[in-house]
Amino acid sequence: MQSLIGHFDLDPNRAFDIVLECFELQPDNKIFLELIPIFPKSHASQILGFKFQYYQRMEVNSPVPFGLYKLTALLVKEEFIDLNSIYAHLLPKDDEAFEHYNAFCAKRLDEANKIGKINLAATGKDLMDDEKQGDVTIDLFAALDMETEAVAERSPELENNQTLGLLTGFLCVDDWLIEKSISSAYDIVHQAHFQSFGSSSGAIIDAMDAANSSVRRSFVDLPSELFQMLACAGPYLYRDTLLLQKVCRVLRSYYVSALELVGNVDGAPNPESVIGVNRDPRLRLKEARSRIEEALGTCLLPSLQLIPANPAVGQEIWEVMNLLPYEVRYRLYGEWEKDDERIPMVLSARQTAKLDTRRILKRLAKENLKQLGRMVAKLAHANPMTVLRTIVHQIEAYRDMITPVVDAFKYLTQLEYDVLEYVVIERLAQGGRDKLKEDGLNVSDWLQSLASFWGHLGVKLRVERVDGVEFLEVLITWCD
Repeated sequence: MQSLIGHFDLDPNRAFDIVLECFELQPDNKIFLELIPIFPKSHASQILGFKFQYYQRMEVNSPVPFGLYKLTALLVKEEFIDLNSIYAHLLPKDDEAFEHYNAFCAKRLDEANKIGKINLAATGKDLMDDEKQGDVTIDLFAALDMETEAVAERSPELENNQTLGLLTGFLCVDDWLIEKSISSAYDIVHQAHFQSFGSSSGAIIDAMDAANSSVRRSFVDLPSELFQMLACAGPYLYRDTLLLQKVCRVLRSYYVSALELVGNVDGAPNPESVIGVNRDPRLRLKEARSRIEEALGTCLLPSLQLIPANPAVGQEIWEVMNLLPYEVRYRLYGEWEKDDERIPMVLSARQTAKLDTRRILKRLAKENLKQLGRMVAKLAHANPMTVLRTIVHQIEAYRDMITPVVDAFKYLTQLEYDVLEYVVIERLAQGGRDKLKEDGLNVSDWLQSLASFWGHLGVKLRVERVDGVEFLEVLITWCD
């Protein structure tokens, strides 16, 4: 190549440009990685920068081809060019992009908060139409439809965002470290390009799943990159329920192996020999629990809210949560609802579930129990915290609802019963409400209703799903 350039007196930069264009069209051809180093590294950044600047011109209507993003990411990964040298050529600048994104998020959060609010300008006829009997339906995909519309609205802006394009390039070439350094600020990349992320994390999960199947007695360690990917994915793991369930199974095996390792040390005649091989099992268990809690709080539980009526996913998550003590589980439940308020799509799902639950409770009776009870369960599969808290609030005010609600709860999963325990205990322990009436002798109506509801539930389900002893222990602790 150098002989040809010298013999024909060719422009080295133009020759380098042609090589890069060929590499862009054939990114899997490794011969170019041997050819490119003969050219100066500093020229590569300038040539690629000019290419990106060309697509920034007003007269150019076509977006940047994905091959250019992938080529740039591959050259950065191979350390042929520096990320900062190419980042300076990309548009829009971070400050401008974040300003638009924050304004857009604020708009969507405002829209989500308006769901279920009463329209004071509505006429009486409109309100009557909304309350027609026989019109009981639930929309399990409302939040997802809102998200699809939001992404479609920003689609032109996303296509022209060269930083996001480069992020997808890094994901395509499996350069997680560089991608993580940029995507920590660009949360929007999770919404637009989750499938690329899924392929990277899916490969790790498949490998760990196979390892867990073949090795049962040794400690199963997981790379820290996996938990970074789960935190990065956040609630958008809902788009791949198969991957989500694999994650749950691998996390369970990971935590069980840490528990078994501690048990082996405690039961071993010579604990020092086991610790010498496994390097302090109790520290490993502490690290495993911390990682599991983070994965549940940042990714798995928020993702559950966006999966329409899939009890199998909830059961897989419960198989992981069941390993944790109730103090940890209840803390995760409390943080779960607070985190909803920061993510527009998750907040929309919560508000929609609350609205649908109230509409169903207005019509829930013995005659339509089978149909509406299943609707309640479908809503609770995705949003157990919101649905069950709404129901408990209604029961405190309307005691006649206890019997039909308890009958409807036979469709709930074990995760939802655990959330129900947390909600009831939270209501009982909440301050600011008198537990006795004004006469100081009789129990308040709300407490009577709540106690009657829990008693009916325990009898109806024969405490197989509701652990009465643990419930009392936790209640005494919280009330103290």
